[in-house]
Amino acid sequence: MKKKSKLPVSLDGAEEIDALAVPQDALQRAEWEEFVREAYLNLLDRPADPGGLDSYVNRLANGESKELIRGRLEACPEGQRVALRRRCNERIYGDA
Repeated sequence: MKKKSKLPVSLDGAEEIDALAVPQDALQRAEWEEFVREAYLNLLDRPADPGGLDSYVNRLANGESKELIRGRLEACPEGQRVALRRRCNERIYGDA
């Protein structure tokens, strides 16, 4: 196991901070961003645009569930078009 390095806060080294410490809210935001990016790829067949990514991450930060976010993406006009296209392709080409 790697030893975590410490960085001095003061010049005399009286205080140290963990160099690998990351604020919990930053970790949570990164998890939400990854979720939204994957949802866009899975449900809309495209990468998340910056505005959509920010909007849905903020919704998660304000307490909306991941299930509700997925539902919003599935129900939006673009999500419905993608789902229809997939169903048509499955009927025409089978489960490819």
